[in-house]
Amino acid sequence: MPLKWRSCELRGDGSFEGGLGSHAFCLVYFGDGQWVWTMNGMPHNARVPLLGFADTADEAKQAANEIFDVWLERSGLRIARTCPSGLTQLDDQLTDHASAS
Repeated sequence: MPLKWRSCELRGDGSFEGGLGSHAFCLVYFGDGQWVWTMNGMPHNARVPLLGFADTADEAKQAANEIFDVWLERSGLRIARTCPSGLTQLDDQLTDHASAS
């Protein structure tokens, strides 16, 4: 079953959560007068920050999405955005670069 990326979605407590499939990788919340984004449950990659701050919720959500993309790339993974026929589809699958060729 392919894993599907889901951008940061609002949770009941006012924070936002994003991830792949049912696994949450990022959390965006308001704390100490600023928005915080944090990446959780991913193997640490020293070249990718796993925590950051922003002035607005939208900026924090965007930063979390961008950092996840950077982490995927530097880990040798990517979200495949084509179906077997080569047509673009909405469902995203996680693949490594070698198997996507």
